[in-house]
Amino acid sequence: MYISISNPEQPDQIYSLRADRALFSPQNRAFRYGDAIFESMTYQNERVQLWGYHCHRLFAACKTLGFGLPPSYTADWLHGQIANLVALNRLSTARIRLTVYRADGGWYAPQSEQAFLLIEAYPQNTISWADTYSTPCIVGICPTAQKAYHTLSHLKTSNALPYIMAARWAREQGYNDALLLNPQGELVEATAANIWLIRAGCAHTPPLQSGCIAGVMRQFLLDHLPQIGIAVAQTSLCTADLYQADELWLSNAIQGIRRITQCEQHRYDSPAIDISPVWQYLAPQYH
Repeated sequence: MYISISNPEQPDQIYSLRADRALFSPQNRAFRYGDAIFESMTYQNERVQLWGYHCHRLFAACKTLGFGLPPSYTADWLHGQIANLVALNRLSTARIRLTVYRADGGWYAPQSEQAFLLIEAYPQNTISWADTYSTPCIVGICPTAQKAYHTLSHLKTSNALPYIMAARWAREQGYNDALLLNPQGELVEATAANIWLIRAGCAHTPPLQSGCIAGVMRQFLLDHLPQIGIAVAQTSLCTADLYQADELWLSNAIQGIRRITQCEQHRYDSPAIDISPVWQYLAPQYH
């Protein structure tokens, strides 16, 4: 497999090399401090799904963190680099990870704001929303890790320790995923997905002030579900709300929507919403 990476001497140029030959300096700030952001995306049907949403989040995060992107790093140019790497790896459908990180040097205060790029492409089966939605998913509420709100908590950064610890706990307990709470005991998200609670025909998801990631699929659903008659609300939720819900979803840009079939001992035996109109409307928008 090949990766694509910025030329350290000329950041506006990208070159490809075998993934097993990639080397980073010990002073790499993504490695040392987690001074990086990334996007996880699906490449399918010769395009990145939800590309506009990914670009909006990526460029906004770079601005917030003060990453100095070369002027050539436009949405069209980045998409072209991804397509080239997918072709180089002889893939048709791929999982893409695009990482932007700050130049080497400095302790906590960086010596340079110059940003560099790393693109990875991995084989992935063609995504079927219907199959993902219907795959059983059992989750638990993680007691060993929390996710607190702060001014950067909505960003998708390389600081992933709460998710790592929650994923380890879920594996030990035999769950498919774990739900994280914030210090106030409010629901935040799962290890790699936003959470939705369906009640009385309305889809509720925690607000960014809970500490959750500003998920691409989360925003997509907030924008588009009302257009097919499903009300949405950004609502502070506690664990008691889980057991009063008609249905629970997880959403992310890789899997779409996945229905939670059981949360610890509480089962959700049947969908509360007929999902077929959702697919019929959202699938063309998504692709």
